[in-house]
Amino acid sequence: MKTKLFFLAAALFTVITANAQKNDNARQMRERPSAEQMAEQRAKKMSETLLLDDKTSAKFIPLYKQYLAELQSVRPERRKMVRDGNDTKPELTEEQIAERIKESFANERKAIDIKEKYYKDFSKILNQKQIEKMYRNANAFAFGRNGQNPGKIHVPHGKKNGKKTEKTENANK
Repeated sequence: MKTKLFFLAAALFTVITANAQKNDNARQMRERPSAEQMAEQRAKKMSETLLLDDKTSAKFIPLYKQYLAELQSVRPERRKMVRDGNDTKPELTEEQIAERIKESFANERKAIDIKEKYYKDFSKILNQKQIEKMYRNANAFAFGRNGQNPGKIHVPHGKKNGKKTEKTENANK
């Protein structure tokens, strides 16, 4: 009787585990949005963030999507440099490392040139406060803050202006 009960429990456990794995696989199989769809979503979200009316939004969204596409074209190069730089290989010479750094500077210049080019176009549609908010939110999104408190500098608890407060002094004693 005990063995039958044990096998029944084991079978039940197996079925439940298999079902959970099936659900996880189904979640993973969902299609991820394409780059164009993601750009469209980001452009609409930015339009909402800037509180644009329909007429302005109709001009802004296509321009912002072009802007994102051009920045994206520079991004793979930047990712490769960062990735390659993180696993600094001992066989790289000083000259090769210097060349990588110079390439990274050139790549950053390309991104800045794109931003300057589109700044002129955005200035025709948006006011300066909206442009500033757009750049601030775009940077926050890029750095993983998803637009929450953009520009806010995180100060560890118990420190103000890089100095220890009385609270941290007492904790260290």
